[in-house]
Amino acid sequence: MAENTLNEVEHLVDQLSPEEQARLLASLALRMARAVERGSRAAVAVTEGADAWAELFRVGDTLSAEDKPEFETLTSAVAAMRR
Repeated sequence: MAENTLNEVEHLVDQLSPEEQARLLASLALRMARAVERGSRAAVAVTEGADAWAELFRVGDTLSAEDKPEFETLTSAVAAMRR
């Protein structure tokens, strides 16, 4: 299921213009940086060999916690696809 979700997201990203893709990348980079910073402050360490998908979904859950309900975000769309 995770591979299908990734493929669907990649397909959606391919439909964006280069400018929209750049905005998406900038937004994701900022959100990921915040999530990583929060994770390191909480002393959450990913050990070598840890399940990468579990870590990705943990970060996604962290990001979705800060989503604004009045806006549909890429995080909420991916989370909906996961369910």
